[in-house]
Amino acid sequence: RGRAFATVRTPQAADGSFWQAGLRSERLDTLGEFTRTHTVYAGQGLRRENTESFVSLQYQTEYAQLDQSGGERTTDHRDALTLGWAWRRRELDSRVAPRRGWTFSSQVSGSVRGIGSAPTFGRLYARTMRFWPVAGDGWLPRGVLIGLAESGWVITGSRLDIPSQNLFRAGGAQSVRGYRYLSLGLREGEAIVGGRVLALGSLEYQFPVQGAWWGATFVDAGKVVDTPAQWRPAVGYGVGVRWRSPIGPVNLDVAWADRDRRLRAHFSVGYSF
Repeated sequence: RGRAFATVRTPQAADGSFWQAGLRSERLDTLGEFTRTHTVYAGQGLRRENTESFVSLQYQTEYAQLDQSGGERTTDHRDALTLGWAWRRRELDSRVAPRRGWTFSSQVSGSVRGIGSAPTFGRLYARTMRFWPVAGDGWLPRGVLIGLAESGWVITGSRLDIPSQNLFRAGGAQSVRGYRYLSLGLREGEAIVGGRVLALGSLEYQFPVQGAWWGATFVDAGKVVDTPAQWRPAVGYGVGVRWRSPIGPVNLDVAWADRDRRLRAHFSVGYSF
């Protein structure tokens, strides 16, 4: 994966508003799907205390190749002009190492066929995390219980011609652990591609071991499908080590993928709010 981008924004006004525009070019090659996506966007944001929002208009053009049986590759070109709104709120006692509080983020976007886009679609997405401190006076030792829920839905008749960044894939660190990165999607030929429906959840318990070192145990479940009726969760569970560094937790996890019947290790830094 490679990414290059440039962004320019105005100073924040007294009411918390600002204007922002940018360019982004991204290349992704994974599990039989190769995409090169170019994006240009502009919009207005608003930041007030723990809440942020951003309204934007963006244009994406994407070149994609998919592996097929027999070693062949199909090619496709996708365009979308989307109007979007993103909203996020954080209520945490610390953004580096939270032990109490919650976060919530949501996105709504869409495009209309013939207005810079091949398809017409609407996209809904939401993600929330909750942190509960545990005093350690019961059967659980002192620590932090962390819950995660994530969902998304692309409303359209077909996912064909929609740039891949508007679809969903899951798997890997900070998603469903135990599975390969972005491996929970839809099979098309020999490739794994994004789907229209995402639903996943996670529950993790962290407890102190020594100084800045913490242990963790967790269970994750989720899947990406094309329709809600197809959803059958892939489950991963395991244990991990956390080093609470000055820039956030450094995470090393070992997880068992119930569907793949395989053990995998995952490394990540910080939380994905």
